[in-house]
Amino acid sequence: MSPKAPQVHLPSMPQEPHLPPVSNALGARIEVRAFGQSLSILAPQIDFLREDSLWRLHRICQPALATQTLAAEGVALDIGAGFGAFALPFALAYPGWRVVCFEPDPLAFAFLQTNIRELALPQIIALPFAVGHQKADAPQDPTAVRTVLRSALLGQGEEIERLRPLLPLALHSKSKINIGYLERGCNLTAEFDHAQVPTIAAALLDCLAPGLIKLIAPKVEAEILADLSGSKIDHVIGESWGPIGSGVIHPPSAGLRQTWMPRAGQDEIALRKGADPHEKPSRLDIVFALSEGGADLATIEALLGDPSRDIRVLAVGNGSADQAVALKSFAQSDPRLLFLTASKPGQSAAWNFGRLHSTATHLAFVNSCSLPQKGFFSSLFDLARQTGAEVVQGPHLFIDREATGPSLMAEKAKVILGFEFADTTYHRLSPAVLLSNAPSIWRRVYRRDFLDHRKIWFPEDLKPSGDYVFQALSLHGIPDVPELQGRRLCQKAVAISAHDQSHCVLGSFAIVLKHARDQGWNDFGPILQWFSAQVHASVMALNPQQQSEFIQSATALWADAYKLIWAAGLPERP
Repeated sequence: MSPKAPQVHLPSMPQEPHLPPVSNALGARIEVRAFGQSLSILAPQIDFLREDSLWRLHRICQPALATQTLAAEGVALDIGAGFGAFALPFALAYPGWRVVCFEPDPLAFAFLQTNIRELALPQIIALPFAVGHQKADAPQDPTAVRTVLRSALLGQGEEIERLRPLLPLALHSKSKINIGYLERGCNLTAEFDHAQVPTIAAALLDCLAPGLIKLIAPKVEAEILADLSGSKIDHVIGESWGPIGSGVIHPPSAGLRQTWMPRAGQDEIALRKGADPHEKPSRLDIVFALSEGGADLATIEALLGDPSRDIRVLAVGNGSADQAVALKSFAQSDPRLLFLTASKPGQSAAWNFGRLHSTATHLAFVNSCSLPQKGFFSSLFDLARQTGAEVVQGPHLFIDREATGPSLMAEKAKVILGFEFADTTYHRLSPAVLLSNAPSIWRRVYRRDFLDHRKIWFPEDLKPSGDYVFQALSLHGIPDVPELQGRRLCQKAVAISAHDQSHCVLGSFAIVLKHARDQGWNDFGPILQWFSAQVHASVMALNPQQQSEFIQSATALWADAYKLIWAAGLPERP
């Protein structure tokens, strides 16, 4: 346990006239254990205000910091400090850190001040203001605000009365049911009252050079993080009540930004960033297999039409002059396009070659038949970063060249749950059901470490395509796949003869079996169901002579699969 800070008298902090005094009638002493500390503090006798703070401390803040290593000293911002459930044990555990607390609720702030005095923690500076953003809350004299903030770190006192007249008033809504809950804006439901609260723009807090932020500011979290996007912050923890793009924590110049901010009431989504042992840039590389016929410009234009700067396109071709000329104008106008020459022909070889030259944390694979809508891949990349899923996908639209217009080929994929995400929604799909559909890898984003760890590559010698193998291996044994709604990827249908298709099915299953043996799989059910469905579809499309040969080969592979299952000592699955 870290020793307490020395007993230093804190200057008295004036209270507003309506501020209720801290008394036994309003508060009760509770035991708080966090960050290796055990302390007795006063907390309001309001169930929501007390229990919500303790829940967040034990379920979010403490687990997040347990995975991180903090510097010996620094400045922490506790935005939405409450009565000090986080700030007090944090200050005891990390005595070299100064903690600047912002808490606009008068009752919670009174308890915070009392607890600071009782525990003699002069390194905690408490300010009764809300935190907002520069766009709406810019003060008339930002220099004066920064001057007072810097003096607060020196313990000069009187910061509250010096700051109050400098700050604009912003409209907030106070809950009449969950006492202590305060959100930005005008909530018109009957549960809320409205109040004008002195608010400091987060952009002004950069003068404190914060190394850690604990953020509880309902409905304004994204704006606060955007205000601080240029600050070198190493640790961000908290909770969010609205969508926050993951781009705000990934700029390479903005500190480590190790982040854990789950969405309130929605555990499936979190603004997250952890330490990357491989030190790859947080980026999506889209590996594009160029075609032989030169029908690539529309796809390149669609990919580069995505506004995200976190996306690169690695266009892999055969080095022909036609391909180089076609891409030259794009390469000159957009540095996100990189032209590579593969050593072997074929789509699978191009995808593997591009992946070897990628340094990104996430990958996607497309060809000239793919036409994503604007923002398709940047939205998937954001979903991948905020769910941490191995594979995410968006809906796709198959374009039938023989039809009079595009036709949507609906997937028979079971929707498990629906969630809000940014300006749209997403649901989770069963990988086992996705396996029963035709390969659709081009509308997916993959975590690079997942593919590398499982040694999943495109088979370059399998004709006509290695899509079947890659889909089977990348969907096997993972949790449900998040699928984002609202944006689609159009895909031109490619005709494959029944004979070639049947050979592809056999070759794919043989490669999957070898991979299963090498990797020591313990669940063969989805793969056997996938192979069974593919065999049935192939048999129906072949002529009688081809059917006989195909069935004999499929039967031999089926027997090999059950030998593998028997050798592994696993129960048989249909």
